[in-house]
Order: sequence, then structure tokens, then C-alpha cells
Amino acid sequence: GYSADCPDSMKGTSLDWQYEEKPNGLLFRDCMLLRLDFNGWGRVQLGTDPEPNTEEVGATGSTYVYPGEPGFDRTIYWQNRYPEEYKGAGIPPRINRYIGPTFSTPELGVNFVKGEVYVAPQIWAETEAAPAFKATWPAVSPPASQSDIKLQPDLESVNPLATTTNVQKDLGATGVNLLPKMGMEAPGMWRTPFLNGENHLLSRDGEPLDPFIFSICNDQGGPDGTEHVNIVSREIYNQDPSNESGEALPIEHMSPVQRTITGRAPIGFSLAKAQPSWVFETNPYLNQLYETNGGIDNFSTRDAIIWQSDPLRITLRDSVQGQQFDEKKGEVIEAASDKQAYIDKINEYVRRINTTDPGLGGERSSWMTIFLRYVHTISGAMQTDGKNTDDFLVKLKKLAGGLPFKFPATNDDRTQPNSRWLVRYNQASYQTDSLAYTVYGSVFIPLEVGKEWVGKEVKITRRWTVTGTSMETVGKMTCNFRQPLWQLAQTQVDGDWRTIITPSWTVEEYKQWGSDTNLVVASNLKKTVRTKEDCQRNDTWTVTGDKNFAVVEWVETFTAPTQSAAMSLLQMNIDLATATQGALVSQFQWVETDEMKFEL
Repeated sequence: GYSADCPDSMKGTSLDWQYEEKPNGLLFRDCMLLRLDFNGWGRVQLGTDPEPNTEEVGATGSTYVYPGEPGFDRTIYWQNRYPEEYKGAGIPPRINRYIGPTFSTPELGVNFVKGEVYVAPQIWAETEAAPAFKATWPAVSPPASQSDIKLQPDLESVNPLATTTNVQKDLGATGVNLLPKMGMEAPGMWRTPFLNGENHLLSRDGEPLDPFIFSICNDQGGPDGTEHVNIVSREIYNQDPSNESGEALPIEHMSPVQRTITGRAPIGFSLAKAQPSWVFETNPYLNQLYETNGGIDNFSTRDAIIWQSDPLRITLRDSVQGQQFDEKKGEVIEAASDKQAYIDKINEYVRRINTTDPGLGGERSSWMTIFLRYVHTISGAMQTDGKNTDDFLVKLKKLAGGLPFKFPATNDDRTQPNSRWLVRYNQASYQTDSLAYTVYGSVFIPLEVGKEWVGKEVKITRRWTVTGTSMETVGKMTCNFRQPLWQLAQTQVDGDWRTIITPSWTVEEYKQWGSDTNLVVASNLKKTVRTKEDCQRNDTWTVTGDKNFAVVEWVETFTAPTQSAAMSLLQMNIDLATATQGALVSQFQWVETDEMKFEL
């Protein structure tokens, strides 16, 4: 039965720990790191408390099935489409609800809103205490000990190598899908992802998603533009060692200790105002939902539900007057020829108004304020997809200025750095009429440089164009050895020598040549946070143009003796480029970044 206390994970054996997906310790080392932020809306087809977990139509909870709809099956949808081969064989149909011509259900789809590539000399994950959460409805009981995961260093304070806010255009990836698993339920049948908690028998509130196959996808792919296309996907580790065929072990077949140690249940609950600003900025519907009903700090769930139930009243009124809506187009059509279906639809609208309008004792509004926080790794099998994966990596190379990448091979030793993906996601603002809820988060994927570069000369060219200012003015500031345009931290100058000291690295530089428009510097990276190797660098700054514009070109070459030294030199280049960009923008009105180019 259900217990308020989780089993003591410290009592587990080595077999109990084999399914662990907890992000603790050194996750990434001497690699590149791809971060993809996603945001959007999913669907979940399930009955809510106090329904049993097998409820198929809804009776005593807040969600109901109406005539013509498939029954509840607890399925989670993050996208409209599954790959063609998944159709049938256990894949249930999805419920679509019409609200009214002036109000639409949030469009299904969890899509990418930002992509970044970082240098990752070392990324640690550690657990930290999260702010206390007080449930506004007794059925939602937060974990006894709330926590969150903190990355060290915090990537928000690290300058990325490359950034895009149009992931679909620049990388050819539209979003995230959760894929079904063959044979997990029964031979020859697909098992779709669902909230697998069995009404507190297996987990606390906010159950883990099972199966969990995280797919980076392109839903614009396929010959007709409608097919789901997998770019790369990865599954949580759930291989059963007692099964020679290597079949997956569902959560319900794990022991209580194993389920706890997996770390796949929510690690905490929170409220809307605790979410980062980008969540609302990149989700127009969610932003409208909150801003129209009191704002983030004073959100009124009562007003929000009325805001959504009023369009249902309009639809019901028009239906009673003999009109019927085309629910796909949102247009009025003639009264239905099937009178029973027409009556069923009117009854549906009446019932939905009764279950959403708080004035009629409707929907328990607390569902809309709850944000469930999940953080875990993904360390199981990884599936690439030939040309789709190759095209993605080619686009990623272009975004990063020509630096090639590849996905590391799956490591049988899941304790090693770079052997796992890290995913952080929230499921929130569940709307029990439309069955829609918002999904947002980030996935962190380690990458290897796709070409040998240790011990080889690496050349990085960066270029900026400044308009409305003369070449001489820009040159005197850019090529000033004694007082560099950028000011990162402590800079000490002694004749033709200077030392730049930052918390992450120290470099000694020697001026070989200098003028108002040209500066050649040889330098020695003396020390970084992780490496003590001396690494030789050469910088050339050149300014060309005329009295109306200037082109600033910075060419750096280096040869790194080790992988860690190469990572440190690359991060130093990124930091200097970011500081140069900021200094140019602060000094001159029109600055455009023209190029970043790698030559290996």
C-alpha cells in the first residue's frame, strides 16, 4: 500500500543502484556541451483524484470523457505525431477538445526556443535545498524533502561559443517528443509514455514518466510535412540483467528501493512566480493565461477558469439556436444531420461548463498553479538516424563557425563523465477541460570535437563591422596594447609585456608589432583552473576600412598539448570575443558580428 515515507535508498544493493539516473557529481568533462531549451504544451489523458488509476471515463474527479472520445489511458503526448511505424499496435487515439471560435485550446507541441553550445572543462551537479512549497489542495502532497539541482559552474554565468533562438532554422530540429516502447506492455505492442504511479502505490504525487525515450525531432520532416522525424533519441537506463533478451524493466516491476534510486520522480513542486522569465516569454498562451488573470504575483485561478469557460457558453448558446461548429476550422456549419450526435454535443458543452465554472462548483483550480519539477539523467541506449543526424551535426558545425562535432559513443560505464545526458523539465498548469498542460525545460548533451585537434594548430578568425565611425578611431582603441579595448579583470602592463588575470585563467602576452591599425601579440597561457600546461598563442588584430566604417579582424592561433588545455584556450577565446563585442557596442553605435570561423 501507499506509505508517506520513501524507502531508505542507502540500504540498496549494487543491483538496486543499477537503474540510478540521479545527476550528482561530475557529469561532463573536457567536452563541448549542447544545451537545448524547450517550451510548449502537452496532453495527458487520465482521471484525477479521487479516481482509481484505471478509470477510463471520469466519475468523481475533475476530468471526464464525452461521447465520441476514446477512454482515458494515462497517455502523455508532447507532439502531434509519432513515426509511421508506431501507428496502431497499441497506440491510443488522442483526445481533441473544441472550446469556441474566440478561444482555442493550446496547440499541442513541445518545441525548442533556444540552443547554445558551451565549452565544458568540468560541469558538476549538486543537490541544493529548494524553497518550501505549501500545497493549496490536500491531494497534492510535496515530497517530504524538496530539492533542486545546481550546476557548477552555473551556465548562466558562462559565455557560450554559439547561440540560436531559431533552432528549427539553424539546426533543423523543431522540438521534443516522448516515444513509445515496443514490448514493454506485451509482446508486439507499443507502450506509450504515461504517469506511472498507480495512485501512490509506486510513487508520490507527480509520478515518473514511463517509458522515457527522449527524442530530439523534426516534425517538419517527411514527404508530406506531417511525419515525425527522429534526429537523435536516448532512453533512460532500464535494462533487466536477468532477461537475456535485454528487455526493459518497467517501473512497476522494480523494487521500492530501485524505484526510489532511479530518481525519476519529481524532486519538488513550485508556483508560477518561481519560474524563470523565459518560460513565459517563449510561451504566448501561458503568458496570456497569467497576465490576463492578475499577473504572475496575483494570479487568480477563478478568473482564469471563467476566462476559459465563457467561450464554452457562447458555443453552447449558438448550438442551442440550431447552429453547429466545425471543430477543426472553428466555423459555423448547418445543424447536424445526426440528431443524436448533435444532442450529445450540446450535453457535452453543458457538462464542460458545469465542470469548469467555479460558480457552479466546477474545476478544482489548484491544478493550474502547480509546477512539478523533474531533474534526472538519461543514460540508456542512444539511437541516431543516419542522414537526419548527419544533417543536424552539419548545421551545428555551421552555427559554431566550422567546429565539427559528433555524439560520443554510449559508454557501458555509466559512472564516467560524458556518459549521460541531463534533462530538467517541468509539467505545469494542467487544464482539466482541455487536458492540456505546459511543459518546459532544458536538455544538456555532451559532444566531442569531430576532428583531432590536440597537438594541432587551431586557427580562429572573428570579425566585426563598425559603421558610422572611421577606421582610425576604431583602430586606436582596438589595437592599443597598453590599454586593451576589453577589460575582463586585472591587466598589468610593463613595456611590451602584459599579464591578464581572471578567475579562470592567467595569460602573459608580448607585443611583437603594433600600430594604430595593426597589433601582433604572442602569448603564453600560464595557468587555468584545471591545467598547468603552458600553451602558446598568437593574436593578430587588424583594422581596415575608411572614414565611414571599420572592419575589425582578430585571428588567433594556438596549439594545445592536451584536451583540457584545448578547452581552456577555446573558453579564453570565447571570453575575449564576448568582451570585445561588448566593448565595441558600448563605444560605437552600429556594430555587426560578421564571422566566426574555425580552421583545424
